[in-house]
Amino acid sequence: KETDEVTANLPTGGFLDQSRTRYDVLTIRNQLNFNHTFAEKHAVAVVAGIETIDRRYQSFGYPRTYGYNDETLSVGNFPNGIGGTGVYQLTNWQGNNLTLSYQNSFSYTTDRYFSAFGNASYTYDSRYTVSGSVRTDASNLITDDPAYRYAPFWSVGASWQIANEAFMQQVDWIDGLALRFTYGYNGNVDKSTTFK
Repeated sequence: KETDEVTANLPTGGFLDQSRTRYDVLTIRNQLNFNHTFAEKHAVAVVAGIETIDRRYQSFGYPRTYGYNDETLSVGNFPNGIGGTGVYQLTNWQGNNLTLSYQNSFSYTTDRYFSAFGNASYTYDSRYTVSGSVRTDASNLITDDPAYRYAPFWSVGASWQIANEAFMQQVDWIDGLALRFTYGYNGNVDKSTTFK
């Protein structure tokens, strides 16, 4: 029987969304640096180290609370109670169907990384430099097979500090001029894909 009385499908008042998140990061890095100049013209620099990173992200979302009053800290009763299927459907005054969810949400993510790296360079008379680097990275995001988890990267390079040459000392309008060349292979983890 139609009564022409306007009634609320949801408790009167505001609604309250609550969530809880936790983000933990543990980083351990060990690095060795060596820099020395021999006979005033031969400079050697070496860097080597390892690094491990463990990142954990947890989140929990509570169901939306309807009819919330922030002064009395009270809430209204959901039309069909708490629990059930976690979904409540109603039709608004325009005849459109609305779906209201009051389910919990959970998420848990773990990212682990391990890296070993090394870099060495030799410079003669502050003018000519050759360098090389090597690095290997492992992550649980790459593959679940340890045999393929490590990705080796490397590079070699050379540079010429032209500004330090004797014929450039009279050119006072150039503070620095160098020619560099680097060739190598590198990469990164694509978190938008999966190894499965």
